[in-house]
Amino acid sequence: MSILLEYSEEEILSKTLGEFLHPDELETSKNRLKSFIGQKQTLYFENRFVAKSGKVIWLSWTASNASEEGLIFAVGKDITDKKELKNLLGKVTTLAMVGGWELDLQKGTVYWSKITKQIHEVEPGFEPDLKTGITFYREGNDRDTIVQLLEDTIQKGNALDVECQIVTAKGNTRWVRVVGEPEFVDSKCVRVYGSFQDIDARVKAEARAKAALEERNVILESIGDAFFAVDKNWMVTYWNNMAEKVLGKPKSEMLNHNLWHVFAESIGSASYQQYHTAVATGRAVHFEDYYPPLKKWYEISAYPSANGLSAYFKDVTERKQTERLLIDSQKRYSELFQLSPLPNWVFDVDTLRFLDMNQAAIDLYGYTREEFLLMTIKDIRPAEDILKLEDILDAYKDQPLYKISGVIRHMKKSGEVIMVDIKSANIQYQGKNARIILANDITDRLKYINAIEQQNEKLKEISWMQSHLVRAPLARIMGLVPLLSDAIDTPEAREQIMEYLKLSANELDSVIGDITDKTNVVPYNG
Repeated sequence: MSILLEYSEEEILSKTLGEFLHPDELETSKNRLKSFIGQKQTLYFENRFVAKSGKVIWLSWTASNASEEGLIFAVGKDITDKKELKNLLGKVTTLAMVGGWELDLQKGTVYWSKITKQIHEVEPGFEPDLKTGITFYREGNDRDTIVQLLEDTIQKGNALDVECQIVTAKGNTRWVRVVGEPEFVDSKCVRVYGSFQDIDARVKAEARAKAALEERNVILESIGDAFFAVDKNWMVTYWNNMAEKVLGKPKSEMLNHNLWHVFAESIGSASYQQYHTAVATGRAVHFEDYYPPLKKWYEISAYPSANGLSAYFKDVTERKQTERLLIDSQKRYSELFQLSPLPNWVFDVDTLRFLDMNQAAIDLYGYTREEFLLMTIKDIRPAEDILKLEDILDAYKDQPLYKISGVIRHMKKSGEVIMVDIKSANIQYQGKNARIILANDITDRLKYINAIEQQNEKLKEISWMQSHLVRAPLARIMGLVPLLSDAIDTPEAREQIMEYLKLSANELDSVIGDITDKTNVVPYNG
C-alpha cells in the first residue's frame, strides 16, 4: 500500500483512510462503510486514491467484516491501467459511434446500449423488442436482408456482419453496420449479441470518393493526352485508353506492373532521368523525348505527389517532323539569303531596326554587321529623303501584305549617294513582323543610260542640221554649178557665180564644223 500511494508506512499509519481517498470518493465510501458495518459478508468495490505525487490510482477491493474484533479486512489491487483502458475504449466507441445490442431468445427481450439508442434517435428510456427493432430497417431489400441474416444466425450459427440502412425515429435515413455472434446451449441458440455502428459518414464519403473517382476516370479517358500514374515503387496504378494507343501497351500488361520492367529499354533515357528527378525534387517536369522502338517523339509533363507520379504525354512526332522541315527550310532560306549576289536585309516593321543582312549588303554599304544591327533603315537614306520615307511607311502601315518596288536613293557609310532598285515583302522573322528587302545598285546603269540619252539628243540635233542647215548651201551650190557653163562667156557673171559658190562653200564648212562639235562627246567609261 505504501508503495502504491508513495507514502512511508509511518505516514500511512498516522492518517485516516479518508485522507488518501479521491475527493469524489469520500461521500460514496462513507455510505458504503456504514452499510457494511455489522454485516457478515464479503464486499467487492472499486474506488480512487490520490498518491503523494498527486497521481490518481484506481484500486479494486475485496473486503470482509471481522465483527469479533470490530475490524474490516480488505485486499486491494491496482486496476488503474484496466480503468484507463476501459475509459479509452468507452471514448473510442463513443467517437466511432459503436453501440451494443443483445437478443435474448429465452426471455424474448432485446437490449440496446446508449449509443445504439442514439443511432436510432430514440429516447433514452426507449425499450425495444424484436418486431419494432426490425421495423427501423429501411423497407425493402435492407429489411429483408437483416431478417434473413438474423434467421441464418439463429438457425445455422452463421456470424452476422452487414451494412444496410435504417430510418431513425426522427425520419433520418442512416447507414449502419450490424455485427452479431450467436450463443448456443445444447445445440440451441439462446442469445445473439454484437455491435451496432453508425457508418453513415463513412459510406457517404466513400460514395463521394467513388463518384469523384469515376468522374476522374471519365475525364482521364476522354482527354486527348495519354496518361498514366505510378506509386512510389513505380507500380502502374492507372493507364488510360490513349496511353494504350500512344505507347502500344494494353492495360492488362501495365496495371500493377513495374513501369521499368515493362519498359526496360527506357532505363537511362531522358524520360527515366526526368521522372526520377521529379520524384526526388518534388517538382513537376516538362520535356520531350524520342522513343526509338516506336520511332516516336513525345511531349511529356510529369507531376510528383505523396503517392507517386502522374504523367501526361502526347505524340508530337508529326509536329517534330514539321519543325524539322521548317528548320531545313529556314536553313535553305538562310543559305539563299546569304549567298545572294544582290544586297538583302530584313528590318523590324515596328522599330525599323535592321534584323539581318547578307554579305553583299555589307560590301555595298560599307557597314559591318554589328554596325548594321545598331541602325534603322533611316540611317541609309539621305537626310532630305527621310520625310518621303516616313510618308510611305505611314501610307502602308495598315496594309500588312503590301509590296513595294521602285528606284530610291540610298547613302553608303562613305556618304556616297547611290540609286537602288528595291523589291520588298512582309515576312515573320524570329517571331517579329518584318520586311525583307532586295536592293539592286543601278547607279552606274542609270549614268550609262543618261549618257546614251544625251548622245541621242545630240544625234537628233545633228540629224536636224543635216536635214536643214546642210541642205540650203548644198542646194545653192548644186544650182550654181550648171550656171557656170551658161555664163562662161560673161566674165562678170562667172565672177558673180564664183562668189556665190564661195559663200555657200563657207556656209557648208561652218555647218560641218558645228556637226563635228556636236559629235565630239566624251564617251561613258563606267
